Amino acid sequence: MRYYRIEIDGGSTVFTSFLNGQNIRGALQVELDIPVAPFHSPGNAGAFVKVWGIPLSMISQAHDLAFKAIKVYGGFQKGLPLANPKQAGLLVQGYISQAFGNWQGTDMSLDLIISPGVPPAGSAPAVPPKNLSLNWKEGQNLQDAIKSTLQTAYPGMTVKVNLNGNLVAPEDSPGIYTGVKALPIICSRPASRSSIGRTTTARRSPWTASRSTSPISLTQR
Repeated sequence: MRYYRIEIDGGSTVFTSFLNGQNIRGALQVELDIPVAPFHSPGNAGAFVKVWGIPLSMISQAHDLAFKAIKVYGGFQKGLPLANPKQAGLLVQGYISQAFGNWQGTDMSLDLIISPGVPPAGSAPAVPPKNLSLNWKEGQNLQDAIKSTLQTAYPGMTVKVNLNGNLVAPEDSPGIYTGVKALPIICSRPASRSSIGRTTTARRSPWTASRSTSPISLTQR
């Protein structure tokens, strides 16, 4: 069965179609407009989520959802013969920059605009991407170098890096990158490609062979 789970403010508000190992036949209808972007990010244009059938109390409090953290999961759960629960996972995470409550006749819905990054504090502007300082030493695996960089820059988040283990620096290769999205540029360097060629005879991507998960992910603890 098709699956979704929308978590707002660390799970204080949850919309889902699957609970306690069972598909919810009366789950609310949702619309998701999420651009394809690295690291579960909404992208520069943002992402859009619409939830139908919410109660009147939630429409009246829609403004309280602004600047709350949000995570949207989707995919499949067990049910139909070809459904694979392993195809369910995090689609996008960020914060709600705008929330709208709609009431037309007997139809009620909630529109959420998702922006990338962490929620700003109060009326402060959104937090810009951090400049990341990568200190990739000679002989060091790129996976370890990136993980160390991200753990230093984002101490309050869980960092997962899943790269080709053969990607080792042939020489010191430091660099400054604007935000997490810029990190894949490292693997397009000639030095990165040559370091793989010297350590393995197979022609492999700098990323791992599995495409079911993002090579680099940051999630809030």
